[in-house]
Amino acid sequence: MKQILKNILNSRAAWFFAAVWILSLIYLLATGNGIIGSSAFALGILIFSAITAALPNKQPDTQPFETQKSVLAWVQLLVVLFFVLLTGYRGFVFNMMPGRSNIPVWSWFADGFANIGGRYLHTLVDHSPGIAAANLAGYFLIPFVILVLLGARLPELGFG
Repeated sequence: MKQILKNILNSRAAWFFAAVWILSLIYLLATGNGIIGSSAFALGILIFSAITAALPNKQPDTQPFETQKSVLAWVQLLVVLFFVLLTGYRGFVFNMMPGRSNIPVWSWFADGFANIGGRYLHTLVDHSPGIAAANLAGYFLIPFVILVLLGARLPELGFG
C-alpha cells in the first residue's frame, strides 16, 4: 500500500487530476450547488479513487472468451444497443419536446424511479433527485439486470 501511495504522489497525472477535482469542487460551490451535495459528490469521488488505487494490479486468471460468438452474446449486444437508443431518444424528447416524453412502458419505469428518487433522495441530491434516480435506473440498473438474466458474467460487464 505504501508503494501505491508513493507512486500516486509521484505521478504528474495524479496531481493534474487532483487539481481538476479541486477546481471542480470550487466551481460547484461557487455556482451555488450547495455545500452538502458538492461535498458528498467530492467525497464519493475521493472514496472511489481510493478504492481504485488500492486494487491490486494482478489480474485474476480468467478463461479466454470464445472466438465464435454465441447467439446469446448477440442478444446481449442488441439489448445494449436498444438501451443506448432508448436513452438517447428519451433525452432528445425531454430536451426538445418537453411534456411529450411519454414512451410506452419505458415512461412508466422512468416515472416510477423518478417518484422514488424524489421521495427518498431529496436530502442527498441538490438538483432533480427524481431525474437522478430515473437516469440511474435507465442507464445502469435495468440494463444490468436484463444482461445478467441473459447470462452475462460480471467480468464481461466490467466487474472483474
